[in-house]
Amino acid sequence: MLTKAGSYKRVGELACQLNSYLTALTTTVVSCVEHKAKPEKGNNKKESSTLYALLCGDSVLFPEGGGQPCDEGYIEVPGENGGEKKIEITNVQRVKDQCILYSTEFVAPGTTVKQFINVERRTDHMQHHSAQHLLSRVVENKEFLNLKTVSWSLTHPYCFIVVDIGDILADPNSPYLESINVKEKKIATSMVEKIENECNRLIAQHVEVETTIVSDGMKPEDNAPEEQEEGEDKIRSRGIPDDVDGPIRLIDIHGVDRCNCCGTHVSNLSELSAIKLLHQEVKNTTVKLFFITGARLLRHFSDMYAREKLITVTLGGVRPEDFNDILTQRSKEKVVLEKRCKKLLTELAELEGEALSAQIGSKTILVTKARADADAEYYTTVRNVLDKKGGQHVILISSWGTDTKSGQLVIHGNGNKREELEKVSAKVVELLGGGVKGGVSKMGFRGKGDISQWEKVENFDWGTL
Repeated sequence: MLTKAGSYKRVGELACQLNSYLTALTTTVVSCVEHKAKPEKGNNKKESSTLYALLCGDSVLFPEGGGQPCDEGYIEVPGENGGEKKIEITNVQRVKDQCILYSTEFVAPGTTVKQFINVERRTDHMQHHSAQHLLSRVVENKEFLNLKTVSWSLTHPYCFIVVDIGDILADPNSPYLESINVKEKKIATSMVEKIENECNRLIAQHVEVETTIVSDGMKPEDNAPEEQEEGEDKIRSRGIPDDVDGPIRLIDIHGVDRCNCCGTHVSNLSELSAIKLLHQEVKNTTVKLFFITGARLLRHFSDMYAREKLITVTLGGVRPEDFNDILTQRSKEKVVLEKRCKKLLTELAELEGEALSAQIGSKTILVTKARADADAEYYTTVRNVLDKKGGQHVILISSWGTDTKSGQLVIHGNGNKREELEKVSAKVVELLGGGVKGGVSKMGFRGKGDISQWEKVENFDWGTL
C-alpha cells in the first residue's frame, strides 16, 4: 500500500463508482512510488520495466475488480512552457482500499492532474456488467434454471457466465432436467430462448438500476428491503475479497435483482437495447453461456450483415436463407472434383514416368517439368514408375510450386549417395541463380526457393556433369 501523503477516496466511493457516466476529473496526486513491473511471460517476454504507482485523491478511472477489466485513458500533467503533457494509463488496480494508476512517468505528490477515460471502453463495460447481473438473476430464478452463476468474464468478442449443471444431471427427478440437453451437457435451446426473452422483456420495461453504498461495518444483507416476496433471496451476494477495506456497494435492478458489486453500471436497463445469448462451451458439468449486448451487439450485427452481403455477391446472388444448402452442395462437389483431379494427376504422373523411363538407357540424370498443379505425391508416382522400369540408378530432379517464384525442389535416386547428390544439387542451385536453400539427407536433397529459371535446369546437358 502506498504511503498516505494526503487524503483520498477509497475504492467503493470513487468518482467513477458514484457516477459511471463521468468521463473526466481534476484531482491531486497523493503519492507516487516506483513500481517494478514483472517481465512478460512467453516468447515475447521483455525485461522488467519501471512504472510508477500513482495514488490520486479520487479517480474517474475504474480499477480492475468484480470480473470487470480496468478503465483505460490518460492523465494530463503540467508540461513545459505552461502546456499540458499526456501520460497514457492502461493499468488501474485496487490495492486494499486504494485505486492505483500505473504511470510510465513520475508525478510529484501535490500535482494537480486531469484524468480522462476511454469512453467507448467504459460504456461497453457498463453495458455488459449490467447485462451480466440481469442474466445471472434470470438464470437463478426458480422458474428458469435455479442455478447460481459460478463466475463470469467480460471479454471480447463475447462475454460469458459460468453455471454448474452437475446437480441437475445427477438428479433424475429434477424438474429442471427437461431444460438440459443431457447428451451434450448443455442448456437446452428452448430454455436459452426462454431466458433471452425474459431478459429482453425486462430491458424493454425501462427498469431503473440504482447504486447504494453500504456503510462500513455493515453486511450487504443488512441493507435488504423490509418487504420482500415470499421465497425471494434478500440479496444475491458474490464473494468479497478478504483485503477489501472500503465501503461495499449494492447494485439494485429495481424489482429484479440486488447484488453487491464494485463495477460501473448503466442507470437503466433500456440502455442495453437488447441482449443476445450465443453459443455454449462445456467442461465437465460447467457450462459457459456466451452473450453480447448494447453497442457491441449493434456493431456485431452490422459486421455480420456486411459479411452476409459480400457472401451473397460471392455466391452469385444466393439468398442468405439458402447459404447453408448451397455451401453444403458446393462442399460435396469440391470433394468429388478433388478426387477426380487427384486421379487424373496420378494418371498424368504415370505417363510422365513412362516417358522418362524411355531415356533410362542413355541418361543417368533426368529432369521433370515444373508444374504448379502438382505436389510431392505426383513426383513420388513418377519416381515409382522409373524404379519399376529398372531406373533405380537414375537421379531424378523434380520441382513444383504454386508460382514460378516459389517452389519445392527434390533430387533423389541411385541410393541417395551424399557426395553425388551434393554435386548435382549444387549445379541445380547454380542454374537457378542461387535462390534455393536446402540440404541432403537419407531421403535425398530437399530444398525450396526461386525456381523461375527452371528451363535452365531442363536444358542443361547433365551428361557433362
